[in-house]
Amino acid sequence: MLQLSGGSGAPGWTLELAGLDPRKFRATQAAIVHNTWGDGTEPFPKMVWPTNYGKYACATMFTLFFGGNTYAA
Repeated sequence: MLQLSGGSGAPGWTLELAGLDPRKFRATQAAIVHNTWGDGTEPFPKMVWPTNYGKYACATMFTLFFGGNTYAA
């Protein structure tokens, strides 16, 4: 299991439980995540707090958190 923590986002285990693989977020542009952004030789992209709000990973977790009984039950 990939260890993710910090900020106010979903913990890594919840992403994996929902079927998402944070190691593939960069390649698929599902989210920008510090922990999975390359090998440290290239700079992290400029972004603002809500940059990930409209991306797949965040939108999926938001839907599951607030509408899970409707959409995932």
